[in-house]
Amino acid sequence: MKWVEPGKGEIELQKDRVQINTSTFDPHKSVGAFLVFSIRDTAASAWIEFNIAAAGTVSFDASVWNQSNLAAVKEVDNGLFALQINVDGSWVNIKSAGEAGVENLLPLLTVDKYVKMSFKVESAGKYRIVYSGLSEATSNTVTALTVDNLVFNSGRSGARVIDGNVLAEPTPPIRDKAATHDWEFVGWYADDQFENEYDFEVKVKAPMTLYAKWLPIWTVGYDVQLGVEIELDESEVVDGRYVFEPYLDPTLHEDLATKLLTHRVDYWYIDDESVPFDFFIDSIHENLVLKAKWVERSYVEVAFNANGGTEVANVTVEVGSLLSEPATSRVHADPEMIYVFTGWYKDAELTELYVFSESVHVAMTLHAGWTAVEASAVVVSFNTKTSQVIAPVVVAQGGSVAKPADPERTGFVFKGWYLTARGLTWLEPEAVKFPLVVEEVSFTLHAYYEPVNSKTHNWSRNETYITSMQSSTVLVLNPFTYHWGHENDYMNLMSTPLYSSEIDWDLAIKDGVADFPGDFSKIGVAGGFSIDALDYINILAGATRFPVDEYDDEHLTADGKYDRDKASTYRSKKWTYHLNPDVVFEDGTPVTAYTYEFTLKQFLDPVQNNYRANSYYKTDENRNGYAILNAFEYYTAKEGVTWENVGFKVIDEYTFEVETWEEISQANAVSFGSMTLVHPAKYTASLTSGGTSSTYGTPKTPFISYGPYVMKSWDENQKIVFNKNYDYILKGTINYKSQEIQVVDNIDQQYLLFDRGELSVVGLSKDYYDKYVERPGIKTSYNGYPQNIHINLAEPKTDVNKVVHPTIMYDVEFRQALFYGFDTKYYANSVYKPNTPSMFPMPGNAKNYVLDPIPYSKSPQHALVLQQFGIVDDSGFIPERAKTLFDRAYARWEAAAVENTGPVKLILVSENDDFSRDLATYIKQAYEDLFGGDKFEVVIKEMDRAKLTQEVKTWNFDIFIGNVGFELNTDAYFQYPAIAFYGTAIGGSDLGMSQPYDMSNRHWVPLNVPSYDAKAIIPGEYADTQAFVDYLNSTPEYAGTKYTQSYVVGGLITGSTDSYVYAYTDDTADYVYSMVEIDLTNTFDYMDELDSAELNDLGLTWFYNQLKATDDKAAGIYIGTLYDLLWEIVFGAADPYSAAMKEPFAGAGEDLLNILAAFEIIFLENVPVIPTVERSSATLYADNVVIEWPEYSQVFGWGAARYRYLNTDPDFQ
Repeated sequence: MKWVEPGKGEIELQKDRVQINTSTFDPHKSVGAFLVFSIRDTAASAWIEFNIAAAGTVSFDASVWNQSNLAAVKEVDNGLFALQINVDGSWVNIKSAGEAGVENLLPLLTVDKYVKMSFKVESAGKYRIVYSGLSEATSNTVTALTVDNLVFNSGRSGARVIDGNVLAEPTPPIRDKAATHDWEFVGWYADDQFENEYDFEVKVKAPMTLYAKWLPIWTVGYDVQLGVEIELDESEVVDGRYVFEPYLDPTLHEDLATKLLTHRVDYWYIDDESVPFDFFIDSIHENLVLKAKWVERSYVEVAFNANGGTEVANVTVEVGSLLSEPATSRVHADPEMIYVFTGWYKDAELTELYVFSESVHVAMTLHAGWTAVEASAVVVSFNTKTSQVIAPVVVAQGGSVAKPADPERTGFVFKGWYLTARGLTWLEPEAVKFPLVVEEVSFTLHAYYEPVNSKTHNWSRNETYITSMQSSTVLVLNPFTYHWGHENDYMNLMSTPLYSSEIDWDLAIKDGVADFPGDFSKIGVAGGFSIDALDYINILAGATRFPVDEYDDEHLTADGKYDRDKASTYRSKKWTYHLNPDVVFEDGTPVTAYTYEFTLKQFLDPVQNNYRANSYYKTDENRNGYAILNAFEYYTAKEGVTWENVGFKVIDEYTFEVETWEEISQANAVSFGSMTLVHPAKYTASLTSGGTSSTYGTPKTPFISYGPYVMKSWDENQKIVFNKNYDYILKGTINYKSQEIQVVDNIDQQYLLFDRGELSVVGLSKDYYDKYVERPGIKTSYNGYPQNIHINLAEPKTDVNKVVHPTIMYDVEFRQALFYGFDTKYYANSVYKPNTPSMFPMPGNAKNYVLDPIPYSKSPQHALVLQQFGIVDDSGFIPERAKTLFDRAYARWEAAAVENTGPVKLILVSENDDFSRDLATYIKQAYEDLFGGDKFEVVIKEMDRAKLTQEVKTWNFDIFIGNVGFELNTDAYFQYPAIAFYGTAIGGSDLGMSQPYDMSNRHWVPLNVPSYDAKAIIPGEYADTQAFVDYLNSTPEYAGTKYTQSYVVGGLITGSTDSYVYAYTDDTADYVYSMVEIDLTNTFDYMDELDSAELNDLGLTWFYNQLKATDDKAAGIYIGTLYDLLWEIVFGAADPYSAAMKEPFAGAGEDLLNILAAFEIIFLENVPVIPTVERSSATLYADNVVIEWPEYSQVFGWGAARYRYLNTDPDFQ
């Protein structure tokens, strides 16, 4: 704060001139801090200055210090009380908001209250509140003003949040365009310096202000300087980001096409033609126009002297491009001799090899080198991968070769000779050893090098795999706070887990699936195998042993391998982990047991309250967490619990023990090894004061690698570069030497870069799919998520704009009409492409076990269900049947009540973005066209994401498009009923899944009597909650029951009495109590071999008894309700079918297919949801990306990194 004394300039802060004080008198009713501005005979003005980072509003409350002096304040000579902005060094008054805005605020001041002063600020800049004038007062308080609640806002109002809840993220604000540019909203920040982006998953514990961060959007134009107008699209670039070099399409103009035949653009420049604009270094901070600098194309001729070999024609090469290596063979007449080609040389004396990875700049002649040897001899050649020549060695069969001198390569360290040009890989993990004994065939040894510094090495574009990421993508590489899968993927690039997996090639060879490691020749061919025939094996990575139980038992198989089949049966409360001492952080810091302890402590730190903390504690509400002893108590700061009480103990530098409060299996213990670690010193330094948040995993404090790649650079405005880490313990499994992520502003830029050969991969979206669908590099993947149109038959859990379902929704034939009337094939291939049409509520390719030969969708059981329902194919689209079913249901609905006239209206809630709008609009048009707009109407209610989330969570809709699943293509017998019948039981309630509730089946159930009595159905007119409460309280037959309280829980009413009758209402749909008959003979035979104790221990006694023979059925036949089957077996603890890779007993898979068929019959009869597609994606790879993995796998996707390489990398050619 600054003050000015007349004639003396600025004066120092005086405590009695301007104060931050606590008010004790009116009009300052609330106790708190406020500002006091004072002028008098010795001080002409006072002000407070502050910087504003973006346009928005400024407001503050103002009053006079002493109410009796209001007149004196308003009569100050030349008095001014104003908000001002500094413009080119001068202070300019700003008018207050509103049509009657004023610059001088003194006339607005009143007695007895604060006056809210509000202003609209148009831009960032320096601002001040100033109070000035000439006063003869000698007391500081006579003319004093007070200011409170000074607030800057980006144009959005605040929000009230209950302590301990999270703040809902508001819709991004909109900012008016400035004179020279538009604005990009970056995000909400917790500080006005924009260092800490606010995490909307963090619980609110105190009042706060969030600051909107904005960046200018600049326009970059292009002048090709041809004297004609050629329309190149301008680039819109956010401040500080980079622009991509424009592509000059010859079809844009005839003059451009002509020019490109003889010239090329050497570079672009701004004003000075001698200063090239660097698209990779020069970021954009203003509007500008780039001009093209043309140069004439120049070519040189390269001749080849075959030196007696077959002739090679001369080639003309443009300067700066690469030369392809030609092939030749030596012509000779002596059958006793052979000629071994040694390479192409720059000189006729054959002393300097030509390196084909170098670009051509001058005309030259290359000379073929040959070595003549006897036909019976063995020639060992040496490929140094440089111009250095090592003469071939000729030895007799069975002879040996001595180690040659190590070649040298600038920037690299020689690491040995290998049999393939790839060098060290998973197939050749060690260099050859000398002396090397040779057999009968000549061969070449290839030099293998590693860069001197993995992190700083510059790999060529031909050796770099390049992908892209939109600038709006959130990227925080912090294992404690990350939210998105792609963030975890990038951290995995830099992390070493304790345990990993790979194809069990020994088993594949034994079973005849492969002839050697890496052999895919029998996969996907006639008479061959499915990719799922390849099983996996668990291997050690960052550990030297698998988890050891409290009895020091590692539970290995007889051949010393991890016993995957039995690991789930080995249980203990204490598991010990042994670390590989070769795992280190990129700066050389060892990864030790203390590193794991430090990381776990951060996960559970109650001060940080990290988003991912629930990964490492288990409670009734958080059942998927790791059950570490006292972890939850430590995280919640329970009194008396310290870190010493937590179940983690360092045994020595490379050994630690984890203790859980319940027994866990060895398979579960293995999962602990996937913890992503942080560098203790770097993370500690990244914590903010108070230790509540961290900058770790951001450009300010990048993630420290201890895995396959190290981060070379992170420019959040342009790109991220990862280099292969040659200190990684499994470096032989990594083929891409560098991975680069280009940051782009939109999807159009992604496809532009791909078309120009500047990206290795791009995901195919709906709008671009048709353009690329015929390209050979497309790989289709299935993400394990189905999409369904959810039909809500439950009562909405809100009274705000509560949706009232049309009663026709409870008619099964109406829902069947919706099912048969939806064209899944058209929707998947045209509207929501690229996806796979499906008539299943679960993923259409779901199996029960990974090694099942077929999914349910290809099973005979499914085929019989289709036959039973007269469905010709798996689309389920039968429009004629749909129309008939609808008309019958409509007629019943119309006859049921006089008010049931006109079109049936279903409320479809949807997000208000273009993509969601397209899907919703298609659904509306398709159904209305089929059933007739006079009888059926879909009313689309669009809203922002926050509002949609709330409406879906409270079930306030009729239908909703949802993508809810398990990201699995296995466990079909669990997925089908969980999604179709019991969405609420799998945590889907907040996601719009209201199954199995159906208001039309609301019935009264006496407490503790878990049976369904159709006689207890409540009349439909009382299906609304309050109506039912009133009904019970006024009906004579229930007079003996005094209802003192009622409330809604999950759509159901719970009533409590002070008398003797306790009951609740149950909305469970009728189909849940359907009777099913299923042949489970294989299951019965399996259980029949178990004794009673074993059955009891496994919890199978009830199931076994159900399958026993009776007078009415044979053994192995289940006859009972769907409810019992689901809750006793499928969702219950007594599930004999639980397994991952293969069926746990003979015939289990067959029985599960029978169970699935029963589920499907109930589903088609009742249609609780409408399946649309199985979510799939299509990825397009560039021509230089080679993926050896032959087809999509449920377990391995498109294969691990070891099965991918770039054919432009010289080591892989």
